[in-house]
Amino acid sequence: MSKQKKEWPIHPSIAEIILTICFEEYSRKFDRHLSLLQYNFGVPTEQRKSRRSSIVNLDLIVAASLTQSLLKKCEELQQMVKKEFELMTGLNVKDIRIYIKKVIVDP
Repeated sequence: MSKQKKEWPIHPSIAEIILTICFEEYSRKFDRHLSLLQYNFGVPTEQRKSRRSSIVNLDLIVAASLTQSLLKKCEELQQMVKKEFELMTGLNVKDIRIYIKKVIVDP
């Protein structure tokens, strides 16, 4: 599901567990038609010089339904993921970019 990059400050499986928890919680609370397709996790360019950077960027590629505003869904998801990542890893999340790769249309 993920692409491992050399500059990951935490193990990719930890990131995957945190994202799985976030998406399950989000789908239970807000939208059962929002699913994670892929994620990429990296350190901002200006922080790469530091071996132990505490600032990270996160790209989420998702499938979403058109049942409510996609912008609102993305904002709610960003807030939840940022909070959980910072709480569970101690890292500072600088950016969370969400890309909608697939739109789910309910019949």
